[in-house]
Amino acid sequence: MFINLELEGQQYRFDVFFRASQKRIIIKPFGHHHFRVTAPKYTPKYVIKGMLEQDLSWRKTLPNVWSYDEYLMWSTHIDIQGEPHRVEWMESTTNEVRLHAGVITVMTKTKDPQKKAQLLKNYMIRLLSKEVSWLLEDYARKQSEINLDATRLQFKPYRTRFGSCHAKDRVLSFNLVLAHYPKAYLEYVFVHEIVHLKVPHHGAEFYQTLSRLLPGHEQLRHELNEHHAAYFKHPEETL
Repeated sequence: MFINLELEGQQYRFDVFFRASQKRIIIKPFGHHHFRVTAPKYTPKYVIKGMLEQDLSWRKTLPNVWSYDEYLMWSTHIDIQGEPHRVEWMESTTNEVRLHAGVITVMTKTKDPQKKAQLLKNYMIRLLSKEVSWLLEDYARKQSEINLDATRLQFKPYRTRFGSCHAKDRVLSFNLVLAHYPKAYLEYVFVHEIVHLKVPHHGAEFYQTLSRLLPGHEQLRHELNEHHAAYFKHPEETL
């Protein structure tokens, strides 16, 4: 269950979970306008909503970083492959995203922030899928020590990692944030994960292979971590 509140022109979302052993309502921040609420089992929705409206102390717990969904919901500018784009949001008879001349237009049937975020997320999945598929073809041509046949891809917003490799099932996973970062960072994560198709650990053989395929990977890793640490800072915290 979730609750949406509008206060002073700002939309807030609360994801609500019920626990049989809990004695009181607890509110914790998940993103800048996104919270998780845990409440005793069978607590009526109107009771939780009334508490949120009457006691606004939860607003003091706002974090200084966006969650990925909130970044898509509320940012007026987002980067695509390292390049800034202005976001336009307009009502339309269709639900789609269009990109043209530095502007990304989100067209929705209703001005629902969650719908806007979902459309942008789907767009980023398509964009990132295209880029990773191109990298698969490129590395399949220019190297032979790692078999890239029958490799499957998946994309989602991870909280703690840029990618992962399930070597047994040949599944490579990528964090959606890479759709917003320069392509060189995506290539670093891609090569790191395909090396795991050959070497499952991070021992000497792993880094020897990584260095052969992508010289300079240490610098790329450093730049990616620095870029990521600053990227989701809420604007109020970066003035």
